[in-house]
Amino acid sequence: MKNKDFTILISALVVLLVLLLLVANPFKGRVATTGKGEMLFPDLLSKDAVTISVDGKNELLLWNQDGEWLVQGEQDGEWFPADTAGVNRALRSIIAATDRELVSRNPEKQGIFEVDSTGTKVEILDADSMSIAGFMVGKSSTDYSTNYLRPLDTDDVYVVGQRLKSQFDRARRAMRQMYVLKVERDEIARIDLIREDDSLSLEKQTDGSWALTSPEEGKVQEQYSNLLLSTVSNFRGAEIASPDVEAGFETPYMKVVVVLEDGTDRTILIGAISENEDRRYTKLEESKWIYEMSGTRIDNMNKPLDEILEPEPEPAPADSSETAEPAVPESEAKVEVVDETAKTE
Repeated sequence: MKNKDFTILISALVVLLVLLLLVANPFKGRVATTGKGEMLFPDLLSKDAVTISVDGKNELLLWNQDGEWLVQGEQDGEWFPADTAGVNRALRSIIAATDRELVSRNPEKQGIFEVDSTGTKVEILDADSMSIAGFMVGKSSTDYSTNYLRPLDTDDVYVVGQRLKSQFDRARRAMRQMYVLKVERDEIARIDLIREDDSLSLEKQTDGSWALTSPEEGKVQEQYSNLLLSTVSNFRGAEIASPDVEAGFETPYMKVVVVLEDGTDRTILIGAISENEDRRYTKLEESKWIYEMSGTRIDNMNKPLDEILEPEPEPAPADSSETAEPAVPESEAKVEVVDETAKTE
């Protein structure tokens, strides 16, 4: 009987130990728990995020203005265009976060996962300044592609995906949108360069090469087409300029019209030389944001025709086989036979 009681006691201790491991996770790894899979922040689906504050390694304030995210500058009232695509990607990750992988409910364990005051605090507010999501993002979990996360109103710690900490906790400059235009280079079908002295049209061919179609026709050098596509598809500014500068867009130095495979087009305006004399002001035609663009990137597009087109092949030499007699090899030269009898006569 005593042995049976001892066995029951040991079994009970084993069950308790397993439960402790599932809840407290003292080894810091991911626990293979299966929660209900319910959304942690369902209000993000029903309400629009208007303001996001980030308090971690960096302090950020983001504001949604007509669908475009802005990031506050160093001065009050100073706002810059933010990486809207990146912010929306982070919000989608939060919307997708569920309670499926619970790793701890023990407040004393929060420091292990860095979801206490050492973590990154994120609060998302709606248009009425009401919180629709608030959480602490901790360190990366064991697979380095996910993070530990704790909603502000609970001690529960979960594993959520998509490297949330690096998406939210970025330096102010890294959060700014520095691209005048960013498209996939394979989607570009035509580029028109409207320059001070001429206008060029270049089109992609069925084999992937590029050809000049106006003002004349010819094959474009591969080196130039690669340089042009790399520049246009990742048209990144060096600085964001003040909106009230004399940018010279009324009579631009150059226009770059990028036509995509689906027929849509975007126009880049390149204006006057900026205060940094190695740069020019530039902007997307429909955008209010003005950038300073490196003069080198602009020079990469503004090449003369002889550096754009493939050189004409040299003409083949004229066929002179009918007029010129072939040279006779020395070994086949005729040898004059001397008649020795004639000499004696």
